[in-house]
Amino acid sequence: MRRLGQALLSVAILMASTSAMGRTPEDEAAIARGQKALAWAQSFACPDLGNPLSVAGLSSPAEIAQARQENWAYANGRLASMAEAIRARRVIEAEIAQQGGKPSRSMQESFATLDDAIAATSARTASALAQWMLASWVEMSKIDGGIDLVGGTSHPLAAYANDGRKLEQLAQGFGGALSPMVEKYNRCLSAMQASMIEYNSAQISAASQGARTPSAIDRIVAALEVVPSPSDSAGGRIVADLKVRRDALALAEAEAEQRRRAAASAEMRARLEREANVSRSIAARYVAAINSGDINAGIALLHDNVRLVSPRDGATGKQAVAARMRDAARDDQGVRPQPPQVDSNYQVYSAMRSSRGSGKLYFSFSGGKIEQIRLVQD
Repeated sequence: MRRLGQALLSVAILMASTSAMGRTPEDEAAIARGQKALAWAQSFACPDLGNPLSVAGLSSPAEIAQARQENWAYANGRLASMAEAIRARRVIEAEIAQQGGKPSRSMQESFATLDDAIAATSARTASALAQWMLASWVEMSKIDGGIDLVGGTSHPLAAYANDGRKLEQLAQGFGGALSPMVEKYNRCLSAMQASMIEYNSAQISAASQGARTPSAIDRIVAALEVVPSPSDSAGGRIVADLKVRRDALALAEAEAEQRRRAAASAEMRARLEREANVSRSIAARYVAAINSGDINAGIALLHDNVRLVSPRDGATGKQAVAARMRDAARDDQGVRPQPPQVDSNYQVYSAMRSSRGSGKLYFSFSGGKIEQIRLVQD
């Protein structure tokens, strides 16, 4: 119970505007104002491009800035109070769980106190945010829509979009109580953006006609939107058409690249086949020389730095390999390499069979000479 007492004491200190002994008339009034603020936010018409809002007390930029700053600061200041109230409520829930789920009378009263505090704090925050939203909308309605959206340095609604993200983050600290305000703010922002896009459609069309790549159109879309545009609006359809064109260009680019790669691959295969056929003719002369016993003719086809690689031993250099070839000819074991072939990797090889088993001779070439002979046993 000590944790419970500490939690409630913290709430009482942080929530100075809310009575710890129950809902006061001030709380009742605050809750009523908060409900009206939520209802107002949902019913208020979004600002319309070209129709500046006129609201008493929000006629000058200074008055608008002050209303936005003061009410935003107040709403943010309630976050700590709400977090402490929620934490204290969880402490009580834990205490109840430890007691088998049966709250005592004092715990029930604590729940009621915290619920009143949470309701009053949420309501006061909603009232402040309603004033903040109204000032924001008045300011937003005064924006000149005839600007260069595509080539401008920044989107005229970028700051308001950033405010919308902050509002959503702030509302998370109050659970779902402020969600209607977040949804309405974002909906109005999206509608205002769509109106700007529609108003500048001629400018956008001219810019998009000069865009020949998907990335160029992507840059236009990014310049137009700081939030998603409503799909059923004229501005939203303009953006959707741009994205369709972007995707078509991307598909055409991908198909062109695929054709280029296919052509390059076919050209490479043809080149490898030509080279393999040349190499196979050299290997065929070597095999014919070995099979006919003309060792010197075979040696003449070897590169000066030729290497012989086999599972038992090897040799490096034309003289060393030539010596091995002469030894093999004297120790004839009926080895007769078959006419060379080209495998799927364009490697030239000759199948062979002897009393010691079967295998393949793989040839590598350099400068029209045999650079390596590698024996692989089956």
